[in-house]
Order: sequence, then C-alpha cells, then structure tokens
Amino acid sequence: MAANGFPPDPTEADALALFKSVEEKFPIKTLGSDKWYILKLSAMVAGGWPEFSPLLYKELIRRPEYQTPEQRQVLMRRIRGTLFKLVCIAGVCRPLDTIFDVDAVTAPEDKDYSFSREGWQCDEENRKRGFAWLDRLYM
Repeated sequence: MAANGFPPDPTEADALALFKSVEEKFPIKTLGSDKWYILKLSAMVAGGWPEFSPLLYKELIRRPEYQTPEQRQVLMRRIRGTLFKLVCIAGVCRPLDTIFDVDAVTAPEDKDYSFSREGWQCDEENRKRGFAWLDRLYM
C-alpha cells in the first residue's frame, strides 16, 4: 500500500505475470488457445491500463507462431479489429491511443496496411445490423 492509502500502480513485471496468469486460466478447450490475449487486451484498454498493450504485443511476437512478418501482420489485424470493436464500449480515445502505442513498437515489415472493410456498404441493411448489435449490447 502506498503512503496515500492506494495500491501502487502496476509495473511491467506485474503486467507480465498477469498475462501469464490469464493465459493459463483461459478456457482454451472451448474458446481456443489463440484468443486469451484478445480478452486481456480488451480488459486493459477498457479498464484504464492501455499503456501495457505494447508490452503484450512484444510478448506475443516472441512466440513461435509469430515469427514471420506475415504472421505478425495477421496478429496486427486481430489487434486492430479488437480495438475497433472496443470503441463502442470504451469510447474512441483509449483504443486509438493503443493503436498508436502498439504501432510505435511494431517493425515496419510487420505493419498491416490492408483495408479490412472492403465491400462495406453504408445502406439500410447495414444500419439494421448495427442497431440490432447495439440492442444486444445495451438492452
């Protein structure tokens, strides 16, 4: 406990220990072994600790499944998609800051510049799907 009565802010070592704990306890048999970091990223960003997101990214790219630029680009698309979807829950600022922070530690060859909304239409059907999703989320 800090002198002001509040616990101290978490350190990078605390964050790394939490990453490991979440991964170990994540229900991989039902959700898959490659999904735990999406939950952790979402919780960190929405929960007020987006500054640990680059640390999570750096830890992930040390793994064997992310050793090529193509594999890391897929990871970046998943991170970007997660953060985009988080906007409706956490607002724009934290996910946007997180995108910039992770981009700052991403090697140039690992950056993904693809357009993930190809074929998207701003039409009545899209509006209906959006409102149906928001109703599920907020009702």
